[in-house]
Amino acid sequence: MDIASVMKPWKTKLLLHLFLFFAGVSTAMSQLSGTINTYTKVTAVNYLCNFITVNSPTGFGAGDKVLIIQMQGAVIDQTNTTAFGNVLDIADAGNYEFAIIDHFSGNDVYFTKTLLRTYTPSGAVQLVSVPQYGAVSVDAELTPTTWDGNTGGVIVFESSDIVTLQANIDASEKGFTGGQKSPNGGDCSTFGLGNYYYTFPSVQTGQKGQGIAAYVTNRSGGRAKQANGGGGGGSHNTGGGGGGNYGAGGRGGDQKCGLDPYGFASLSLSTTYTTNNKIFMGGGGGGGHVNNDQSYNGGNGGGIIIIKAAGINSNGFVIKSNGGSVSTNYINVFGDNGDGNSGGGAGGAVLLDITDYTASTPVEVSGGKGGNTGYTTFNFGPGGGGGGGVVWTKTSTSSINVTSLLAGGTAGISGSGGGNGSGTRWGAVDGSIGAALNALSIPQSTSTSSCALPVELLQFKAFAKGKYEVQLNWSTATELNNAFFTLEKSTDGIHFSPIVKVAGQETSHQQTQYSFTDEVAVYDLLYYRLWQTDIDGRTVDLGIRKVYPEFEKITEVSVYPNPCKDNLYIPLLSSQKEAVQHLVFVNSIGEMIDAKWEETETTLSIHTGALPAGLYSLIVYTKDRNQIIKVLKEQ
Repeated sequence: MDIASVMKPWKTKLLLHLFLFFAGVSTAMSQLSGTINTYTKVTAVNYLCNFITVNSPTGFGAGDKVLIIQMQGAVIDQTNTTAFGNVLDIADAGNYEFAIIDHFSGNDVYFTKTLLRTYTPSGAVQLVSVPQYGAVSVDAELTPTTWDGNTGGVIVFESSDIVTLQANIDASEKGFTGGQKSPNGGDCSTFGLGNYYYTFPSVQTGQKGQGIAAYVTNRSGGRAKQANGGGGGGSHNTGGGGGGNYGAGGRGGDQKCGLDPYGFASLSLSTTYTTNNKIFMGGGGGGGHVNNDQSYNGGNGGGIIIIKAAGINSNGFVIKSNGGSVSTNYINVFGDNGDGNSGGGAGGAVLLDITDYTASTPVEVSGGKGGNTGYTTFNFGPGGGGGGGVVWTKTSTSSINVTSLLAGGTAGISGSGGGNGSGTRWGAVDGSIGAALNALSIPQSTSTSSCALPVELLQFKAFAKGKYEVQLNWSTATELNNAFFTLEKSTDGIHFSPIVKVAGQETSHQQTQYSFTDEVAVYDLLYYRLWQTDIDGRTVDLGIRKVYPEFEKITEVSVYPNPCKDNLYIPLLSSQKEAVQHLVFVNSIGEMIDAKWEETETTLSIHTGALPAGLYSLIVYTKDRNQIIKVLKEQ
């Protein structure tokens, strides 16, 4: 049977994916790849009424689980001494917790429970969606967006079942940014030891690596560390320090002039993890000093990965958040044309709130390698190695089949290409090892907010009432300055249109019931959203409900054998005769394949012999509604 004309509106993969998502039919396994999280910057926190203000609430919904996390905000020493970059107060940096969204009011996001931790928006606080699944298959690499100074750098999701890896989960080099190498300039006679900070860019220094303290205005260059960011190499031709996390970064290498304005090693954040239950991205490596433009920028730190699941089967694939390594300087065989190189980034943090491990699960949070200096007549400063990160689990990794690569990154080599260079580290130092921690407990509040909202909603329900009606009921405990409610309807869960406006109680301290009956004429999943509007025009999203209209006959179909080889069968009861109207297979990359079948009195026989082996979604179009069945085709 040819269904091309019927399927024409659904030819593109994008529309197909939307259809699969909003069809209202659960599938056996969620297939993940790419970036699954949504990020937005937090600009204000209201503890009294338990809400935050964000740049944009797009991509978040009422009832969603989210992660609130502060990336920076530590207070550091700012003096022009070796103490520059020391952490004076960790403050709210590294605070994080799970929360559930209750409702929205413009860009204000309200939570169902009070926040446990405090957050300082100027310290780069972000809200991250936490997708929730049943069984999960990671079919292609899962990765976050790169940290941009405000958002990104985090992968987080939950599974109530088993997470099966068919590819890596990778946040490597997605964390704090490595410092830039210096502009070209300087020689031994012009510059000496250098200051501990400079305005950047400056020919006297590379830039410090980024870390848990934001750059200080006019002080982002110089050899001193930036908390867990490596120090920048000073003139002339010294190496940048490695970034840090649990393990400290290593110092950068010396110059050829006999002086030592190398980039300082970054700090270790080890004591703040278990003592304060904080988490951090890996720090960036410091930039090296150059005057022949032969070097590279510092390595980025690793990001943060948080997985909460019943179990995991790694299949030998890796969960990793390594720091970035720095490439070897360009090789120059014509005398003294070398440069200092930059430090490696630190490993990130991987949190595994997982009960069962089917097999050994490899996790990598290693520091990145410092940059080598190339083939030169003299020695120049290599980059220091990045520190190792953290793997944090509920119980000891030695008892749950988690193998961890926590090593600090190795320092670069001077004269790595041979010649008169020494082929040694020339003062550069490896990063320190990270750690495998246990007793993980991700914070999530259970305390209810006491702030009086304009409307205290008790319930909002939607259910089928006969074949052509949907009943919508909601009730409130209190109302204050409430002008009206608005009900909206959607067939795809994205585009809503208002269907009715219901007057509210300007002031009420007793339970009030509301109801509305919507007449429907489509046999498909429907979405209803309830808004509340104050007298001053302020609106609050009170949530979305979905419902199938009730049908006189709902045709449920099943298939066998599954897995299949040459044929797949759908048994037909007498009440199901002529119920199945169209069939189509969808492969793992979204391509649609028209199904061919033959029908008898009791069975519908689908020819599957020509299908390549793999997992398919079989879309069964019936006269009542559409169904999706997962089918495994074997060779």
